[in-house]
Amino acid sequence: MTQPRPAPGPIAPISSDRRPRPSSGWIASTLVLFLAVALVPLSPGTRPAQAAAGDERWEGLGRNGPNDAVLALTVYQDKLIVAGFFTAAGDVPVAHIAAFDGQNWTPLGAGMDGVGVYSLTIYQGDLIAGGWFDTAGGVAASNIARWDGTSWTPIGSGTDGVVWNLHVYNGNLVAGGLFTTAGGVTAKAIAQWDGNTWSALGGGLLPRQGYAFGVFAMGDLGPDLIAGGSFARADNIPSSNIARWDGAQWHTMAGGTNGIVYAQTFYSSRLTIGGAFTVAGGQSADRLAGWDGSAWSALGSGVSGGNDAVDALAPVDSELILGGVFTLAGGRPAARIASWDGTNYGPLGSGANDAVRAFCFYGSRLYVGGSFDTVGTQFSDHLARWIPPQDAGVAGPGDGGSQPGGGGPAGSWAAASPNPFRGATRLRFHLEEASAGPVEVYDLNGRCLVGLRSSPGPAGDLLVEWDGRDALGRDLPPGVYLARLARKNGIPPLRMIRLP
Repeated sequence: MTQPRPAPGPIAPISSDRRPRPSSGWIASTLVLFLAVALVPLSPGTRPAQAAAGDERWEGLGRNGPNDAVLALTVYQDKLIVAGFFTAAGDVPVAHIAAFDGQNWTPLGAGMDGVGVYSLTIYQGDLIAGGWFDTAGGVAASNIARWDGTSWTPIGSGTDGVVWNLHVYNGNLVAGGLFTTAGGVTAKAIAQWDGNTWSALGGGLLPRQGYAFGVFAMGDLGPDLIAGGSFARADNIPSSNIARWDGAQWHTMAGGTNGIVYAQTFYSSRLTIGGAFTVAGGQSADRLAGWDGSAWSALGSGVSGGNDAVDALAPVDSELILGGVFTLAGGRPAARIASWDGTNYGPLGSGANDAVRAFCFYGSRLYVGGSFDTVGTQFSDHLARWIPPQDAGVAGPGDGGSQPGGGGPAGSWAAASPNPFRGATRLRFHLEEASAGPVEVYDLNGRCLVGLRSSPGPAGDLLVEWDGRDALGRDLPPGVYLARLARKNGIPPLRMIRLP
């Protein structure tokens, strides 16, 4: 089912896939204003009459997908976790969340009631789900809950409004959304859970008068937390739609953007954001921008057409994949999904016929979720697979890594040993050409966790050991991680599995 967006206004529109939840005070006022805006439905495309170049890389699921929009994806206990608005996955009844092994669907207990699940993350070995619901697994859980592989439990008393985004920062679970309290504590739009109690992040993030508001995207930038969304102030500091938290206070980021920030990731060692903005830091930047630590810059000519928004970002080898509700990327036709290689944009075949909302690697495929029912020339209900150009070298759960002779330039490959691992693992990159620069380790949401020091060397082997810690020395939880050379060299990401 296509979810409409509000008509454009002075501030870039908020997606109704992220609908406010009324509770009290300014939240209720925001909802009234939000609903007063005329809704303009998306206009899904039709199934292409003939295949375009690249369509052979799409793998449709046919009718073996969810029956409504997919908004979030992650990997937990070797399964792809899919969340959104849906009430069935394939022919299996579920409630807004389910596990997929590539062929078969499994419900996660009784799932959630309410509108849906908007965000997923892993915290202390458990799956965390945030959204707009009152119960999880039949147990009272206000908009946020945890799954331990067997049952759902609440996280304190939850929040008084919708949770749109989740992130783990400094060992704490951070929730962002449209709420004023978390665990009964005043926390405006953002709050953290330390395993026992909820607390605020300073004075929180505050709305622009008269516009819908919330936190939609979070990530790390070195020791800092970056929060993006639709807001005017961070605490009492003017900060338009994006702000930096250093663990003690909020900071502005060169003027921010003139529209909503929906997504963020790391690409080419820079923080990269996507959304519904046209200006970042005073510079023209159509829905995409990069941050170098002090200033914003555009990614080429960006995207346009459709409802003009980027909702999801994922680094894939040397490219950045972007999804949303656009029809042009770099001035070229690109139906709601495209790639950026640092210089040029390109389509992913015929793309998707409706909004793309989420990405996640699982096995050797990039899974794509959204509101579509067609990708390339194939039917695929709300979930599909894209085969990266170097798929032979991207390992999946249970695989040891890239295989010699496959996945990159002839004779180049990468492997990790041991893999899976518990304490530390040694990464080996065999290169036919000289290479330099760090090895970067990412999580499946595209966050750069640590850069591992390496030295320039001739063609041959480059060895780097990773101890399972991030850049701050924090022990990372069990899960799936990706490693790649920072320098573009054609070798696909090396997939590693850290065991409990």
